[in-house]
Amino acid sequence: MKALLSYLSLSTALISTLALAETPAEEFLNQNNPNIFSYDYIEANLVAQNNHGTGFNVNGSYDLKPNFAVIGGVQYTSDNGADYTTISAGGAFHRQIVADEVPGLDLVAHAELQQAFADTKHNDLSDFGIKLGAGVRYHINTKLETFGDFSVATTGNSTIIISGGARLMLAKNLSAQAGYAFSDHNTLHIGLRYQFR
Repeated sequence: MKALLSYLSLSTALISTLALAETPAEEFLNQNNPNIFSYDYIEANLVAQNNHGTGFNVNGSYDLKPNFAVIGGVQYTSDNGADYTTISAGGAFHRQIVADEVPGLDLVAHAELQQAFADTKHNDLSDFGIKLGAGVRYHINTKLETFGDFSVATTGNSTIIISGGARLMLAKNLSAQAGYAFSDHNTLHIGLRYQFR
């Protein structure tokens, strides 16, 4: 009888431990490693886009909880009397993937809903789609960051977007940035980012 009670106690303890234990995926998602990047920011950029002219975009991000942020933005360009506008909103997961050997290396995965409008001389067009992607942010030093991203968007004609660039800290919360995206509409952007922490 004593052996049976010991067995039941041990089994109960083991089942409770397994039930409370996080899977590797849950541990990866929930672990909050300190990092030097901010995901609370707003940015504005001048934009030059192949076939869509020049214009600007405004983007923002806000951390709802460690590792998870809401993101969104709007872009407007104009070319030969045609206006192009894209509005996006979604979420991003981010975490430091190498905490000790390379401080400041973050993985960022994002998913966004997009609404695009084209106001041309002859037609007013609109399209709704999604954009999925993943990228990295890497701090070369405390003032210089590089970044890269690979995305797939279904808005308009489905397209693959490969982008990269750099940011240079000008002051405590202000950085200058420049980047280039290779896609059906190659895009150059130059602007400023203000981070709230």
